[in-house]
Amino acid sequence: MSQTLHEAPPAPRVDGKRECWSAVAGIAGQLAGDRLSTGDKAALRRMDVLNPGREILALTRVLDAASVEPRTQDETTRWRLIVHCLALVEGRHSPNARAGTELFRAGYSEARLNALLSGDFDVYCDLLSVLARRLRAAQINLDWAPLAQIALFAGRKESLADKARVIIARDYATATYNEKA
Repeated sequence: MSQTLHEAPPAPRVDGKRECWSAVAGIAGQLAGDRLSTGDKAALRRMDVLNPGREILALTRVLDAASVEPRTQDETTRWRLIVHCLALVEGRHSPNARAGTELFRAGYSEARLNALLSGDFDVYCDLLSVLARRLRAAQINLDWAPLAQIALFAGRKESLADKARVIIARDYATATYNEKA
């Protein structure tokens, strides 16, 4: 009796907004649920985004479950940032909680928001990780998709990154205006 090895179909590439948002929801679901071990979740929270380490197996499990298959080292680093930040907030992703609005409600300053939205990728890595820790401490849920979209496309497909930046900035500005009205 011979066994046939079946290969999994290739995962879809995340090339646009819809795919990004779907992948973020899948990753958040993995991190919020009980399918990953406590050790895997801890490894993902502790990982250094720019320097791969022992969390490779946990990262692979999460990305596979969300049907994400990075094709380059750069893509892998960008997904590492997204997974790391979602792990820091324990998978708290609320698609209906607009990121800009929730950042305003959390007391995130305009100066910090400007730095987050205008920095290069290395700066974005640092600032997004700090933001994730702050959101976790305050137990604030928000839509991570536009933040992930910036991580994925900044410096690569600037038009997609800029759309996400505008969404966040517009929602923040609207919340500011509504507060003053």
